[in-house]
Amino acid sequence: MSAPGSKEIQEYESELLAALEINLSVDLIGAAKRQLSFLRAVHCVPGLHRGPAVLLAIKRMTLYFLFVWLRGEKESGESSTFSVTEL
Repeated sequence: MSAPGSKEIQEYESELLAALEINLSVDLIGAAKRQLSFLRAVHCVPGLHRGPAVLLAIKRMTLYFLFVWLRGEKESGESSTFSVTEL
């Protein structure tokens, strides 16, 4: 791998300057506390993260995303590989 040229460095610097100008209006500490509270609630109900209900949910989501992926592939005309494992 070669060292970046001046063009790459200029692009990096302009992207960095643009990123530094982004103002976030989200309270990250408050959001993290809400996320922890949600995860604590999920942890307290084993049926939400263990057992056959979870396996069925994973299977449904896998099939849903497979359908969405295949539809997108058909519309774009591109072909790629996709693997779904049996649950």
